[in-house]
Amino acid sequence: MENGRILIVEDDPRYAKLYRDALRSSGYAIEVAKEPSAGLRALQERPPDLVLLDLTFDGTPQGGLDFISCALEDRSDLSIITISAQSDSAMINKAIELGAVDYIVKDHSLYELLPFRINQALKRMRLEKLIQTQIDLHNGFAFGPGRVIVGKSPKMYQVYALIEKVAWSRSTVLILGESGTGKELVAQAIHARKGSNAPFISIDCGSVPETILESELFGVKAHYPGFHNRESLIGKLEAAKEGTFLLDEIGNMSIGLQAKLLRVLEERKFRPLGGEELVLRAQVISSTNIDFRSAIESGRFREDLYFRLNEVRIVLPPLRDRREDIPLLVRHLLDQFRSQTGRAVEVLPQALDKLIAYDWPGNVRELSKTLHRALMTCQSQYLAPKHIDLLLAGGMRPEEAGDASKIDPDTVTLATVGKYKKLVQEYQKTLLTSALERADGNQSEAARLLGLNRTHFIRLLNRYDLTKSGDVE
Repeated sequence: MENGRILIVEDDPRYAKLYRDALRSSGYAIEVAKEPSAGLRALQERPPDLVLLDLTFDGTPQGGLDFISCALEDRSDLSIITISAQSDSAMINKAIELGAVDYIVKDHSLYELLPFRINQALKRMRLEKLIQTQIDLHNGFAFGPGRVIVGKSPKMYQVYALIEKVAWSRSTVLILGESGTGKELVAQAIHARKGSNAPFISIDCGSVPETILESELFGVKAHYPGFHNRESLIGKLEAAKEGTFLLDEIGNMSIGLQAKLLRVLEERKFRPLGGEELVLRAQVISSTNIDFRSAIESGRFREDLYFRLNEVRIVLPPLRDRREDIPLLVRHLLDQFRSQTGRAVEVLPQALDKLIAYDWPGNVRELSKTLHRALMTCQSQYLAPKHIDLLLAGGMRPEEAGDASKIDPDTVTLATVGKYKKLVQEYQKTLLTSALERADGNQSEAARLLGLNRTHFIRLLNRYDLTKSGDVE
């Protein structure tokens, strides 16, 4: 049974024979071309799945590099593994930059190494084709029944590739992105791609008080002093078992707890309060929207923990940087609305243009909420620009939050001056409520939008009895 077609481009017959011998038992159909021009003709006449390319012809790598450029111009999905007797880093980097997927040096290990590297490259190619098919089918990255990360922009393809990569590893993963970009959704996708029945456990470090967060993470045994429950509390690190554990908004974790978490990640062990030491088996994923550089410089976050969390980093682009995905997101949200309500509503082109042009500081979450509110107020089967204008005009951009210059001085009269305190209170309440809505209830994010520290922000929430409005991201 043929496992794939391989084209060997090699001018030295001794190495061409060595490659054939090394791959003889692998079931590949093999063709040999003695020079790049013959290899390019073979690409057209008998398209291979993979090319094994000697980089150096007539003493120079230019012929091999030109082959890569020409071959990938016609076949962007083609896998090319380059081989050379030289380990010149500049030449290797150039070949990879042009699109080669791998580079092997001609040495004593070549015979044993070649079948493995080719097999890995072909597996990766087939997986990428499968992913591409799924993305085309779902307009995004599907990872379960009804679960999809919508988007086909180049930046999202980079995200999808990293999801596939880390799903098969035990590396710690750091997901960075503004509020509303879908950080938890990406973590769930990583977990789902493992294909196991192990649990996905998460905790929001920004919404749980520090004294409770430690107990929630590590667990507490029933006999531990000060713990009044009859039964032990199983910590989330233990509950995650061999699955995935997400530390959401880790940027809000206290310095003291950061030190304990660092030790856990270094030793892959943890100890419940009052209990015996346990092994950490779960993959740990963290997410946040903070600027780590400033957090580390100001002493709010440990640099050593950052490096430990950052084995693999996934950066989610803000929606304003992938506007080409907005029509796909709108279609996805309209389909969801139809399945939930039975109403089929379409967005007029002029309304869609407005959605694409808006900057969406709250990202996908804000788009989803805005579109949902527009659909609820729309009585016809078409969403018009007027429905969008009304909602976007009432929105508060982060840079406008707390800007007193937005108050029209012409509206201030002698009657209103006497009510100064009440006016200020109403204005503060409006700002607090708007910021919480923009941040989807995340108090830390809402405080950042208003330029307040979190303690002052919570004090204002308590003053106006708004604490129930802000408890989730």
